[in-house]
Amino acid sequence: MNKNEGPDALNARFLIEGTIHEGDIEFHLKAKDWFYHGHHQNPNYEKVVLHVLGEVSKAVQTLPGKKIILELQSSENDECSLTNAVKSPEKVLQNFARFRWADRVQFFRKNQNSGTETKRNLLLSCFRILGIGGNESAWAKIADTLDMTTSRKLDQQFQFQHQWLVLGMRPSQRPQNRVKLAEALIVFISEWSSEYYRYSELFMKNFAEHFSDVSGHGIRTELLTNVFFPALASEAVTAGNYQGLEHWQTAWMKLKLPYSYGKFERRFSHVLSSKQLKSVPVLQGLKHMDSEFCKPRHCTVCPLKNHGNLDAS
Repeated sequence: MNKNEGPDALNARFLIEGTIHEGDIEFHLKAKDWFYHGHHQNPNYEKVVLHVLGEVSKAVQTLPGKKIILELQSSENDECSLTNAVKSPEKVLQNFARFRWADRVQFFRKNQNSGTETKRNLLLSCFRILGIGGNESAWAKIADTLDMTTSRKLDQQFQFQHQWLVLGMRPSQRPQNRVKLAEALIVFISEWSSEYYRYSELFMKNFAEHFSDVSGHGIRTELLTNVFFPALASEAVTAGNYQGLEHWQTAWMKLKLPYSYGKFERRFSHVLSSKQLKSVPVLQGLKHMDSEFCKPRHCTVCPLKNHGNLDAS
């Protein structure tokens, strides 16, 4: 198997219907991933002669070469799909989400108390999000060594200074396509105002001005969810402004993504609607459930399950 850039299996030889074929093999869960990941425009994939797929779809016929559809077998270890969910799973998940919110606020509080520079902490947190998918440490290294007082631009050769992982990554998430957003983050955080936690309109206005032209709705929402809203809430707590803390938590609970997370969509689309699966508190609640209850034995006491006459909703 190929662990580097390019098809999943290189220079393979295989037998189909009595004929020996030679070439590269690519594995997809869905046929559309071939186009979604830009493989049809990448010369590294020109020798792909076989696609191994996890499901049947209309897009299968558009793939070049041979195709094999695998019927994925279920097992006793399959992830729970909440076939016995409570009547109001969204309410339970929103309660779960509050734990995630408290953890993020506490993260920034802890760093403030340890003397970590606020701007540096914000940049590190944002850059780690830019690197989700395997490049977190490389982006964090850039944030940690960057002098924000003198440098607002990333070195044009920065992408060659690290061992970036791009295999299977969406084009928009690749390092070279994150440069403009990264530079906008440097400027925005360098000009960070302590007044933001008190004047939410000022923060949202400046946030939109800095990022609307260099990023999509999804990544902006991820930054608000995991970095900026919790950081602002932390500053409000430090100032003793608990009304401000409540404001930022309420704003956080209203956030919505333009997409869902594939992992949860596959598992819970029969229980939660498409709209619910794009709601930040629902997704954060699912993450909390996944980490706290989706374990051997813990699953049996999950509050999302209907335990006889007990209704956790």
